[in-house]
Amino acid sequence: MLNKMNKILTIIITLCFFVCLCGCAAPMVQPPDDPARHDTILSAAENFFKAIRQKNYPLTWSTLSSSSRKKIIDDVADASKKAGVIYTKEQLLEDFETGGPNATAYWDSFLTAFDPGMVLEDSKWTMGKIKSQEARIIVLHKKSEKPAVLKMYAEDGAWKFGLKESFGARSINPF
Repeated sequence: MLNKMNKILTIIITLCFFVCLCGCAAPMVQPPDDPARHDTILSAAENFFKAIRQKNYPLTWSTLSSSSRKKIIDDVADASKKAGVIYTKEQLLEDFETGGPNATAYWDSFLTAFDPGMVLEDSKWTMGKIKSQEARIIVLHKKSEKPAVLKMYAEDGAWKFGLKESFGARSINPF
């Protein structure tokens, strides 16, 4: 009798285990879209384009992801070295944070190849995929067939624009 009870108990426990396992393996239902979160992410990206158009370079810098900031500092340090001028990365970081001469030269040059008005006024923005630490914004210029994808990253409690992550080695003008 005890042996039969053990078998029944083992079967019940095994069935419960499989039911729980299947329940855990079921796909998670995504929470409904949060319009406030979308607005926060979209505004963070828009802030980059507004700041650079206004030539507010310290604000422009603050909207960028840490990876983009690092890549820009590395690029400027390398270009300066090739030109025979040596800056430490710390000097360049301070320059970009304060909108100094290197930052001004960098962003002014950027603006010769890129018009932020194209993104702010002549493009349609659509929220793409959102994860906990990353988001995508689809930007389609009115004269383009292929959209640009802006990559956004949650860092230090705010959404930051991944300029280098979005466009990398591509042309500065994504359209």
